Amino acid sequence: MPFKVPEAAKCPKCNQSVFAAEEVPAAGKKFHKMCFKCAIVRCPKCNQPVYHAEEVPAAGKKWHKTCFKCGLCKKMLESTTLAEHEGNLFCKQCYARKFGPKGVGFGGGAGCLGMDTGEHLGNKSGSEMTNKPNYAAPPGAGQHD
Repeated sequence: MPFKVPEAAKCPKCNQSVFAAEEVPAAGKKFHKMCFKCAIVRCPKCNQPVYHAEEVPAAGKKWHKTCFKCGLCKKMLESTTLAEHEGNLFCKQCYARKFGPKGVGFGGGAGCLGMDTGEHLGNKSGSEMTNKPNYAAPPGAGQHD
């Protein structure tokens, strides 16, 4: 009976055989050394590897402690001061200024109103709400006898 070489494990990253001299075991699987480097979690802000000792989980991703700051004012964030929008991190104050409601009764009074459209915060001109209806007038409206 001929000797049969046992089949080597497959690397989950490249699907090639992994032999003992080049294997890196992780999460119950065997990776090539080069494939495992590519499988390391990267920070969405700086794209550098995030190691367990320095990770801050937020918004479904893992961040460096030094990258975990507001996208507008650059303040360092904590779990209690964090707001997320489309994968970006903001402090609650900047989030409210950029994405919150505008006008009377929302954080200021009539004395605080201004013509600021928020363009310096990335809001686009023309996205302001108006007091004009966005539907056609009913038939006969506006006719005087």
